[in-house]
Amino acid sequence: MADFVTQLRRKEKAEEDRYFAKRDQELIERFKERQRHLDVPEEPIPLANNNLEY
Repeated sequence: MADFVTQLRRKEKAEEDRYFAKRDQELIERFKERQRHLDVPEEPIPLANNNLEY
């Protein structure tokens, strides 16, 4: 009987591990997708403003 309970616990733990692994992978992919959008500069940032009046 104890062997059955142990097997059941292991099965539940394995299902839980797969669930969280899948969720983590989805979160990583979403993070990478956001990073790709942030890494592409739309326009170069000017280093100095040449239109200053003194």
